[in-house]
Amino acid sequence: MMGVLLYLSVAILSILLAYRVVPQAQTVKGSKTEAANRYVLTGLILFLSLISALRVNTGNDYQTYIDHFHDVYVGNYVVTEPGFNILVKGIYGALDGEYYLVIFAVFALATVTGSVLAIYGQSNDFVMSFSLFMLFGLYFQSFNTVRYYFVLALAIYAYRCVIRREYVRFLAVIVIAAAFHKSVLLVIPLYLIAVLPWKKWLYPVIGTGIVSGWIFKDVYTALFFRYYPSYENETQYFSGNSVSWVNVARIIAVLALCYWLGKDTVEKDRKQRFYLHLNVMALALYIGFYYLPFLSRIGYYMSAGQIFLIPEMLARAGDKEKKILRIAIYALAAIYFLFFLREATKINIRILPYSTWLTAAP
Repeated sequence: MMGVLLYLSVAILSILLAYRVVPQAQTVKGSKTEAANRYVLTGLILFLSLISALRVNTGNDYQTYIDHFHDVYVGNYVVTEPGFNILVKGIYGALDGEYYLVIFAVFALATVTGSVLAIYGQSNDFVMSFSLFMLFGLYFQSFNTVRYYFVLALAIYAYRCVIRREYVRFLAVIVIAAAFHKSVLLVIPLYLIAVLPWKKWLYPVIGTGIVSGWIFKDVYTALFFRYYPSYENETQYFSGNSVSWVNVARIIAVLALCYWLGKDTVEKDRKQRFYLHLNVMALALYIGFYYLPFLSRIGYYMSAGQIFLIPEMLARAGDKEKKILRIAIYALAAIYFLFFLREATKINIRILPYSTWLTAAP
């Protein structure tokens, strides 16, 4: 119960702090407003990083990562990527010991910093985007799989590279990210497809892909384990369905909002089209390939764009309609967050109960 209250408090306090941030589009470079934003964002980043860095034995793979750190340091065989291995060796070598709390703190700071700055740099409504980031559980889930959520922050930053046609920077960001979690390489074709205008014939192709996932289940599963052979030994986290159908419902709700507010115009806007297509592909992936282990890790690369797409859609509504929709979205996101907390003790999440090394027994 204390962990739930802590997470609720962290979400509320951080969202209240986010209200002090003026949208980047409304600030002038070098102005007092920009300086004030810098202070608020720094406080927000340090606050969230501290909560993450203080945890111990919180997360379904916390001990697994400690073992990974040790194996990297002593030179045992590891399946982790070279960027991660170099970082671990560098930190343990500099400290002359296996101080795993330091590595968790470094990943916490890097992940939170990347996420918050990506949101600030891309959203037309920082408060709403950041609130959705918190209420959809993206911050709290970073207590698990620290490599992946650091890479997810980079993948979210990479959205704007594609939208702005900065393809060299996009590839550079993804290559760096892949040095920590190779799954991110899949976003190269996915993001480039998502930003293109889609013809009507593409939707039957997507539907065919979904059906093929049902028919050739064994083939796709074998291909998955060929790409990720180490996951065959992690069946304790996999029960044959790695998809949260609540997340699927969330995607459908977002797509319905897009149809309602922008069915005739969203395809003409490069940014909104990109986020919309990412959600369509995430939905197709979840429905057609629900049986693949850890599918959510691929899906989040695409569905995370909801934190930008929802404010973009609201900007199209009239003033009265916008107020009603804004209240409704916050209410639904809060309910989603409570549901997320209810599930947070399960073995595949296990970010509750929250424990900190400040109070851990010696």
